Amino acid sequence: MKESFPKSGRWFSWMESAHAMLREWWASRMILEWYLGMDVPDPDSVVMGKFKDLRAGKGGLKLVHMVLSHAIWENCHILLACNRPLWDWYTVQVTELKTAFDAVDYAMHMSTEWSHDEQFVKMAKTLTNDHPALEVFRMLAEWSNDVSRMSRKIFDYIVSLMGMRASSLSKHTAPPHRYSQALLGRHSRGNAFRETLQVMKSDWAILTACETSASIPQELTEDLLVTMDGPTRLMMLLCESVQFASMPDQAHSILQTMVQTLPDSKIIEDLHQKVRLAQKMRASHEKMRVQSIQHLINTSPVLSSRGLNHPVALTKEFFLNNIRGTKRDFQCRTKSYGRRHKLPQSYGQMLDSKKTWQSVTPVSLSRSSAAWAWVREFKEKQLKNAGRQLKDGSVLYKKIPVVV
Repeated sequence: MKESFPKSGRWFSWMESAHAMLREWWASRMILEWYLGMDVPDPDSVVMGKFKDLRAGKGGLKLVHMVLSHAIWENCHILLACNRPLWDWYTVQVTELKTAFDAVDYAMHMSTEWSHDEQFVKMAKTLTNDHPALEVFRMLAEWSNDVSRMSRKIFDYIVSLMGMRASSLSKHTAPPHRYSQALLGRHSRGNAFRETLQVMKSDWAILTACETSASIPQELTEDLLVTMDGPTRLMMLLCESVQFASMPDQAHSILQTMVQTLPDSKIIEDLHQKVRLAQKMRASHEKMRVQSIQHLINTSPVLSSRGLNHPVALTKEFFLNNIRGTKRDFQCRTKSYGRRHKLPQSYGQMLDSKKTWQSVTPVSLSRSSAAWAWVREFKEKQLKNAGRQLKDGSVLYKKIPVVV
């Protein structure tokens, strides 16, 4: 039981624990039944409800024994086998995509290839005969009380999982990620660069038509504007000034700022880990000061390992040779604490409760991506000539987040 422990802050930590300890399921149940005796009910006969209700009035070992049922064992194996493609994808993301430049290359690739990414292929193969998960499903079928029900559960879960991943990755087909290949314009004038400029020109014409036409539903325009934010609009205006024949330097800088970001948030976890380890070395009653925490972060190699410029990282030699000595009467608590300095009152307008913009949520982002896919399809296939209207797609694409 001293293996890794699932934590909500660590992605796929449950997968790691299940991979290591799931094989000990029945052995653990047998030992607990011997230790607890006849005072505990059979886990397979207990009606499972919410975990909060199961915890009421039960000790730790009794609770562990209660959840070691055959149904949960089956579900754990299904979760582990079906989610393994996503676990593999996340492992590649963490180990190979380190810097912001890696994120740009990834965004360029996904802008046109996201719909048939390898993770979708692996998840689809989970339902075929040439996938390692088949051996797991056969083993479960031998012990299952209802093979048909188990098969439907596996199929429905895989389809739902693929739908949710498609909803998340569809951001690569919406602005500004769809235009990431335009960053190639600084070094190359290949087909990808020219095709991206044509997509930008077409998208800008569609958005302009939606904003100026009274016959197009307002909801469709609002969904398009979720991802066509202020910086992206400014970039499009700069490109429009040259008829989308090239990408001006200012537009290139804006797009680079939006796309060239760190590929994950693990860097924050690594910085926090350094502080946590330093705190563990101290006595339980000794709390680290703010200055100590800041010093640990400033001297941490985490930022430099990600290819980030770390201007506040100073060596002791540089500090002694180049920084003037602090005066004796310098009041650190008065002059160096941000919480002691009041911000201008106008900054409070950003926290005004009267919100005039649409909230950016996973659902709104997926709807925006679906809206962009619909208007592009409408224009490319000239559906207007077939008697269709733009408003016809609003009913369809708004159902997508609900389905997945």
